Amino acid sequence: NRYTLEMAHLSLKYGLAPESSVSFSALGSVLIAKLGTINFGYSLGQMALRNMPNAQKKQHSRTINLAYLFNLSWRGHLEETLEPLARSRRLGLENGDVSNAIIAGISACKFEFLLGRNLQSVEKNLEERIAEAKQHQQTSRYYMGGIYLQMTRNLTR
Repeated sequence: NRYTLEMAHLSLKYGLAPESSVSFSALGSVLIAKLGTINFGYSLGQMALRNMPNAQKKQHSRTINLAYLFNLSWRGHLEETLEPLARSRRLGLENGDVSNAIIAGISACKFEFLLGRNLQSVEKNLEERIAEAKQHQQTSRYYMGGIYLQMTRNLTR
């Protein structure tokens, strides 16, 4: 949390930097979680996305994930996160940020499940994302996806 505050402070003091997008999203998520300031956290998520073209390409996936998973989803419909998470996954894979690409992919599947999408489709997507997580040794993401895969299977069998 201290690191997040310092990054945001430096951005405000010296101007926006490529890292500012990540810092604003992270700060927004901390403020929402600790203080319940949803509107301010939402605004920081929007600011992060507006600054994203200035960010290094490798940070795009992380910025999108932070903004849509922890800032913007508080005020918008869960449906509105699916396209940005798909873009985050693609950008992460293109720019070598496999960890955030996998987070985006599994989170999108989780949200499809929560939105009541076709369970066979959700199951297929989860299987693909879980295999990807295993291939890249992303153990926590592997298990997180496995929980939703098991819930999906419990409902379809």
